[in-house]
Amino acid sequence: MPEHGARLVLVGSSDGYLLEEALEEQVHAAAELLGDAAVVDLGAGVTPERLADEVVSGSLFDPRRVLLVRDIGSWLQAPAPVGGSRDGRAPDPAPLVSSLEAGIPEDVVLVMGAWCGGKPRGPLVDLVRERGRFEWVPLPARPKPWEDAVISAGEAATLRRILQKNQPELRLSPKAEELLFARLGFAPRQLIAEAGKLAAAAGPGVTVDEELVRQLCFPRERSLDAVRNAILKRDPRPLADLIEALEGGIPVRDWQGKVVDASAAPFMIVGQVLGLVTDLLVLRRLLASRGDAQDLDRKQVGDRSWYNRRFKNDLGPWILERLDAETWGARRKRPSIWSLSNLVRGAVLYRDEELIAALATSGALEERLRSGVAVEALSAWLLALVA
Repeated sequence: MPEHGARLVLVGSSDGYLLEEALEEQVHAAAELLGDAAVVDLGAGVTPERLADEVVSGSLFDPRRVLLVRDIGSWLQAPAPVGGSRDGRAPDPAPLVSSLEAGIPEDVVLVMGAWCGGKPRGPLVDLVRERGRFEWVPLPARPKPWEDAVISAGEAATLRRILQKNQPELRLSPKAEELLFARLGFAPRQLIAEAGKLAAAAGPGVTVDEELVRQLCFPRERSLDAVRNAILKRDPRPLADLIEALEGGIPVRDWQGKVVDASAAPFMIVGQVLGLVTDLLVLRRLLASRGDAQDLDRKQVGDRSWYNRRFKNDLGPWILERLDAETWGARRKRPSIWSLSNLVRGAVLYRDEELIAALATSGALEERLRSGVAVEALSAWLLALVA
């Protein structure tokens, strides 16, 4: 709730879901504070200059306004969150700070969110602390392996609110709730997914018991299989999820389903990524030597008909003929046509320089993996490549 009628509010978190929940509460409280206020979501493209103008500009149609900016993390002094990035030059919040120092109209509440990898700093944060309300929503302690997980009373209350909001018809017995929370740890998104599964299985009006949770909701585990898909699709989310698992002591399994020793997992991930990066670079150079621009065109390769129309009987066999011991290496046999097509789809998503940079920095990374900051170093390296 806005503290003492605060009309300047900043909420930050390193978890996107928790940030959205907190923003929703702040917007609701701000609308109540003003009474019959219009909520104006200014969208992702707003600049500090435009926001400063919006704050002081009145509206004939909405005399009372709650102005909402969901993420100004890039405006602040804070690391990028896991799974996010800070592209290009960061906007300078100085024009907004200068405007807010002069005051906020009585009929306006400004609510801002910041998705950051750590608690933000800077002139705008300092001003909010002084003139309004700054709230940092921390992530709870990383969950232990599921059989040892303990959810605090506060965390359990938050999870119950999430269940009530997203699955209001779901009924859990006390034992079922305890087991569900223990198996998932503090994982709001996964909780919503599992709750939907339980509600569908139980049916309306039926209380879910412990046995159904045991059958349908498995312990939180991650697999190294996620690495390949994340690299080939250039999607940082599976990598962020895997890194969170490593940080939280959640079991990570290898390709045979065996649990990987936590100290060995970062090295295995790096080895897997380096193998893929080398493959993608080899393929990009082969395609470039062919001299046909459409072979490296993302739009062309991403088309659904590309495999049957161009790759299966033309480009694929041409590549396979050239994957000799020198270009592909003697480390394993040549891929199948289908597997090769997936590698090519991944290769066109990168530039040569990006792949070379990952290879060039891998030596320094392996040194850092032995220095006690393994997860942080791995996270930065992976996101520099994929994000």
